[in-house]
Amino acid sequence: MSFPESNSRPQFHYFYGSTESDESPKSPQLSDNDILLGESLVPTDTEEDGTHDTRSQNFLQVLLTNGRELHNGSNTLRQSSTESYQYSDPPNRPPSSQNEENESFIFYLESMLNTGGSRSYAHITRVCVFILMMSLIVTLFFLVLKSRAPPTTKSPTISRKGFQTPYPVVDRADYNDPASNIVNSTLFAPALLFNEGRKEKTDKTTNIIYPFLRVPFPTGAFWTNLVTEPPGPKGLSHPIVAYPYAFKWSEFSLQASYPVIRRKEESRSIYDIFQPDISFETAEGISNRHIMKFDVLSVTTRFYTTDQGFWESYIVHGSPYITIKYSSTTPILKAFSIFQKVMCPFDQDGNYYDGNENLLRDGLSPPAPRKLTWRVCTPSTGSGDDDTAVLHGVQFLLQTQEDMTWILFASELIELKFDATKRTEIVASKKFTGVLRLALIPPTSDYAANGETLGLLPLSASTGLKRLVYHSGVYPVGGSVTWDFRSTISPTAVAQNAVNIIAGKTPVTSSNTGSDGKKVGIVHFNFETRFLNQNLNSNLQLLTLVLPHHANVLQPELMLGGDDFDLEYNCIKGTMTPVVGSTWSYEEKLTNTVFDRVAKYGNKTMDPNVAELILKNIKIDIDLLQSRQSPNIHIYGKEVARLAQLAHIAKVVTKQSKASSLILEIATSKLYDSLVSFLRGQANDELVYDAKFGGIVSRNNLLDLNDDIGNGRYSNHHFHYGYVLYASAVLGQLNSTFVHEHGECIDSLLNDIAHKGNVDSETVDEVFFPFARHTSWYDGHSFAVGLFPQPNGKSQESSSEAVNGYYGGYLWSTMKKNMGLSAQSTDFLRLLLTMEIRGAQTYWHMFPSSLSKNVTISRAAARDTDLVYKNSTFRSNYMVGYLGMLDAVCSTYFAKELYFAHLINLLPITAITSELFSKEYVRGQYEHVIAKANIPKAWRGYSICNHAIINPTNAWEEAQNLISSELDEGISKSQVLYFISTLEDFDVSNLTIIGNVGADKE
Repeated sequence: MSFPESNSRPQFHYFYGSTESDESPKSPQLSDNDILLGESLVPTDTEEDGTHDTRSQNFLQVLLTNGRELHNGSNTLRQSSTESYQYSDPPNRPPSSQNEENESFIFYLESMLNTGGSRSYAHITRVCVFILMMSLIVTLFFLVLKSRAPPTTKSPTISRKGFQTPYPVVDRADYNDPASNIVNSTLFAPALLFNEGRKEKTDKTTNIIYPFLRVPFPTGAFWTNLVTEPPGPKGLSHPIVAYPYAFKWSEFSLQASYPVIRRKEESRSIYDIFQPDISFETAEGISNRHIMKFDVLSVTTRFYTTDQGFWESYIVHGSPYITIKYSSTTPILKAFSIFQKVMCPFDQDGNYYDGNENLLRDGLSPPAPRKLTWRVCTPSTGSGDDDTAVLHGVQFLLQTQEDMTWILFASELIELKFDATKRTEIVASKKFTGVLRLALIPPTSDYAANGETLGLLPLSASTGLKRLVYHSGVYPVGGSVTWDFRSTISPTAVAQNAVNIIAGKTPVTSSNTGSDGKKVGIVHFNFETRFLNQNLNSNLQLLTLVLPHHANVLQPELMLGGDDFDLEYNCIKGTMTPVVGSTWSYEEKLTNTVFDRVAKYGNKTMDPNVAELILKNIKIDIDLLQSRQSPNIHIYGKEVARLAQLAHIAKVVTKQSKASSLILEIATSKLYDSLVSFLRGQANDELVYDAKFGGIVSRNNLLDLNDDIGNGRYSNHHFHYGYVLYASAVLGQLNSTFVHEHGECIDSLLNDIAHKGNVDSETVDEVFFPFARHTSWYDGHSFAVGLFPQPNGKSQESSSEAVNGYYGGYLWSTMKKNMGLSAQSTDFLRLLLTMEIRGAQTYWHMFPSSLSKNVTISRAAARDTDLVYKNSTFRSNYMVGYLGMLDAVCSTYFAKELYFAHLINLLPITAITSELFSKEYVRGQYEHVIAKANIPKAWRGYSICNHAIINPTNAWEEAQNLISSELDEGISKSQVLYFISTLEDFDVSNLTIIGNVGADKE
């Protein structure tokens, strides 16, 4: 298979509307009544030909064939197998042969030269005509050459009706990696597919590449395991996790699990094991199943029965209930093993009960059980010899052999039958239309600690159970996340800024206030809810569960304490806290770090010896970079970010030391050449736009799944493109021409990982990228895995690379904003960055319960760690290597040594590193792990920077032995020295040596 030349950059745009016609669509005139069906790809008028320009060639042929009609007066545009776009002959006429062209040319030339007949001046006329003809041919020849050069096109623009990308647009099927090999289109409702699936394949006659869904595919969504290929054993999907439960589905069932109940803990790993604790099926056969809708907090699945009924589940993050809606179907509930008991709820006296609604609504103490004037459940014994128990009602208790107790709620009266002999399933006696909600009643900590099971009598006194009963009447069917920002700069600071400006001093702004932030982001979680039935109190509030990073910042009045809720739900991220309300918000204090965290030197200059040493090392490090080749996009990203940081350091150091700017000019030139070559597709790899899923991927990974660390299937984009964003932000400050020439390419990379639109399956905007591709808003951080089936749900290894991905985007946006150019919301990118930092500090960084005499931690840090990982042996590893939705492991995918888990979550070293890693944390982490390890040479640059956070003096001296050529691609000796010199505790007077370039000299 051949592909277009790397410098071929045809331009495309999206259009909105139906694409039933095989003709190239025109821009539609949309009205308010139009339905947005999706976007299709069509070439613009300024596209390039990837091979040759037959338009000019055919025009020349018309002239040389004595004006004969060619191709019936028209050309047909089609897409070639090489993905370039060209004009071709229509099928009703074969192309003219070369002999015909030559004969026509001779005939035409002879006719022209015979002008003038046999008169005496005929020869002169013929000569003049000949000269004129030759001039015309030469002119046409140069016009053809000129037309074959890449045309100058206008920069792509975003409009309501279209989307443009500066990257070549491809159909991944042309690379033998079609969307159908990755996700199963039959598992989506037709309304979600582009044009309801009628135009799934690329239309070769109109050059339109149809997207897979009508919205960009959310490749980082928590539910993608439901649709990725291939499925797991027995046709079951791999698990998805909506805390506290995990789910799988097959052609006929939905399985639910509370995996933490089977947790397997070792010294360096925690695994929550999926088993189908409860399976939902129906007595009727299943004809089809679909994903019906999705958003950042939920996914809705539906099964269709063979007799026109259906049942659907609302899988929503944080719900303690599993909610199923039935329409004219017969529910079946199956246990993983057997049901020990199926019964009605009752109190100590044998009375059936519910909660005291008035007390709960008034926010007073939890109600005591009360006898009902009507019964929520009535048990009876079935007739006959089949030993079938029959229960009528709307509330039921189920207990499995694994001592898991569940409470089941029904919106309508239902009759359940239970075969007391087989004990494997519970079946409704007839078709049911309504909602069933099932909630696990997890053991309280007291019972769990004593190794006892939760008996039925203690349940009647459980405040948590009463809450579950009371709040069961309102359920979530979806959710959304919104955000806004507010300033915290006081009026006094504003007045002081005015004085500073008048006095010629630096004003206090968000860029020079260090860690004392002056702006916060407010994140709002909004759940769409329904009532179990219309007779319920309209003031009834939703009950959800939140994770530790939520509980740390939520308002206390929103959360239920131990006295109000004595049940404890857990997940891989620790203890979940109950919250009342369908809307809740919390604040994130936005980071202020830009290219350097603090203006360390202020009006002072850097020590001249330090500056000289750093500049000498930069010169050597830049020369060493020339011989390095980038095997994939990840390595290239690390290398170009390193080169960019060398340029940034050169800028700062030359300014501080007033040294020659030659090294800065060299670094800037090298950085420009590297990025431009990469963006133009002239490097070892090339970026293309995948029109099926809506994202930028590497061509190499489309060709080979083992290349580029999963980039072609949307893994690690925030790592890969974060490096390029950082490098581009640095270059933009040094060379504004780069921004004007190639800014659209970098903007597209930013949108690929941090677009703030297309938030769910029902809305689509003009920029065809998914909403914040890798960010899990409920988890509070990113997951790196894309469209690969995973046994542990989504997962991520390098939390620090994720942080630096959004840091690079934030810097790029800030740089453009400072240039007065249009840029994506800087505050939104700061919010993503701040969330990622706090997520890493909460779920990757750990504090053990016991520390050495030399290490002290705050009470708050110890409390937060206890909320997440309760096993002190596991916490003594200090760092989670990779975190999944069902596991946390203190190693890496590529090595088992603990120090690799630490350092992979430290790199790269930038200004944001010292904000991500607190001194309080590093004191214990470095002493107990890094200082004791024999770090390989390639990783010593990172370990020294780790040490520098708590002891920059000793780290400076350790750095003198570094040789850049022996280090990892993402770091150099110059970067290590500069990072140490910018730390607040670095003091030249404490050094015993300044150092030299030593072993790095040629």
